[in-house]
Amino acid sequence: MRKLGAVLVAVLTTWCLTTPPVTGASISAAGSAGELMGSCPAVVLLVARGNDAEASFEPRRYGGAAGFWSNGRESTRIGDYLELVEQRYRQTHGGASLLDDVQVHGVPEQYYPADIPLPEEGKDGELSDLFSSAGKLVPAVAAGVRRAMTAGAQGPRQAITAYETDTGCTPKYLLFGYSLGALVLPQQEQWLAERDQLAGAVYLGSPFLRDTGAEVIGVPGYTTGALHWFEPAAHTPNRIHYCLPDDLVCDPSPQAVSRSLQEDGGGPHANYFRQLGDSGQLALADALGEWVDQVR
Repeated sequence: MRKLGAVLVAVLTTWCLTTPPVTGASISAAGSAGELMGSCPAVVLLVARGNDAEASFEPRRYGGAAGFWSNGRESTRIGDYLELVEQRYRQTHGGASLLDDVQVHGVPEQYYPADIPLPEEGKDGELSDLFSSAGKLVPAVAAGVRRAMTAGAQGPRQAITAYETDTGCTPKYLLFGYSLGALVLPQQEQWLAERDQLAGAVYLGSPFLRDTGAEVIGVPGYTTGALHWFEPAAHTPNRIHYCLPDDLVCDPSPQAVSRSLQEDGGGPHANYFRQLGDSGQLALADALGEWVDQVR
């Protein structure tokens, strides 16, 4: 019943935002910010990923042989999408590279523990195990989400400080948050904007989504996220919410709940970038290209 765990992660993520965070142990210092190739990047794409059992941490170089290495903490699927972003830009800009001047830097887990370990669940398909499994999953998922939120409130800023200390660079930052990451990164907008270092922000599957409009991609019509009234103020016009239809977190409805329980992986909230190339992804890629071009 892994899908039950995925649904609980989505639901309890929103619940934990409505209660005060638990203060706990201090966050340890970060490791290496990743290898820089040559001079400083014009932009760092700062990624805060979601809870992803498929995540692997392999550094990548997105902008060709002369580009910058990532630190690998962006996750596999977000990395695959960034490959599409680079390909799209080359196709629409006469072969020029977008990411040769951008370093992708995922917030390291010591600053933002995105992975939420789940206890052993009952056998799939046995209804008799549902309630006992839920009884184990609810406190485990709640504790994991609260831990991520407590660390993540200050973690991205600490990661940026460590990056700049390690590299000597003070680039612009393009925030890219998915699921839990879409909850912790909006808190970084104001201070980055005050330092004139905010290039833009993208949030995927965020409960802060208020409604559709120019800055919303994916879901048609009108929708609001589960916690839209708590959305932090925007500090840049370069801001996009990407929400898949029936995502339980950003497009909640009875149908979204049903799909989350019935579909493998927990429904649409778990399916961002699982398949690449749709119109919403291409529109987002074009926006990322415009934002980077504005500051380099």
